[in-house]
Amino acid sequence: MNTVMNTVMNTVMNTVNTLENRLEQLRQLGYEIHFDWFGGAGGGACQLGNRKCLFLDLAQGPVDHLAVVDELLLQHVPPQRRAA
Repeated sequence: MNTVMNTVMNTVMNTVNTLENRLEQLRQLGYEIHFDWFGGAGGGACQLGNRKCLFLDLAQGPVDHLAVVDELLLQHVPPQRRAA
């Protein structure tokens, strides 16, 4: 059981570390990151005036947050550099 639990914990920590790194990339692109409770409705990015904002739903976990962040980051990759 310890091996299984260690594997699960390592996977979770890897996901959280990846999420933190990608959030930092978004901050460098000028995004403000906001965590709030949206009751599982999700989150997303928007522009409020001159401010670029990303809202992440606290009802969702790091895997869901990472999916939203990756989708947003992909928009900043030129089409010719995206993987097919």
